Amino acid sequence: MGSLHWRTVNPHGRRRVLVTKELPGTRWLQLLTADDCRVDVCASPSTLTASDIRAALAGGCAAVLGQLTEPWNADLLRALKDAGGGVYANYAVGFDNVDVEAATRLGLP
Repeated sequence: MGSLHWRTVNPHGRRRVLVTKELPGTRWLQLLTADDCRVDVCASPSTLTASDIRAALAGGCAAVLGQLTEPWNADLLRALKDAGGGVYANYAVGFDNVDVEAATRLGLP
């Protein structure tokens, strides 16, 4: 996944969830691994670009937990869908960075 540092939890999980930035606490991670998800967390301090995210999606992905600083436009949401993704969750207050119309059209809740 490029020059970024990724931390993988439960590497043999049935579904892959991409988390674009370290998050506070551990409960979210416990819930995902209890549901047998492989969780790839970007541990790099820099903000991910659309290109970084596309590269990370290349290995296939069931869901993404992204950030307000990332441009979740129609192209990036299509890349998620093409990678097998069915869910995008925005860890933020607000959703100005998400093309909600495109997400709805693609069936990404």
